[in-house]
Amino acid sequence: MWMSNEREIIGSYKMLGSKDPDAIFTQKNMLLKGSKFLKLVGWFCIILGVPMLFLLVPGIIMIALGGFLLVRANKNIKLIEQATEAYCLEIGVTPV
Repeated sequence: MWMSNEREIIGSYKMLGSKDPDAIFTQKNMLLKGSKFLKLVGWFCIILGVPMLFLLVPGIIMIALGGFLLVRANKNIKLIEQATEAYCLEIGVTPV
């Protein structure tokens, strides 16, 4: 559930020490892996919460948690995409 800022993500690209677009793409996929898993967990909570609605409170809590995780994951994905584009423009490589 981490939420970092753009400079931390750009710093992870700078730690690569390479301006190769393939290396940048690989690092981007490594960063996106956590957010994609968070998105999967969010959908799982929503799907699990729907049949739990007969208990009312736990079902509502699970659906709300799933919605929160989905929103959080989407924000992380957008942040990683923006930081990758900014870094690529900074070093003069076409965005991956």
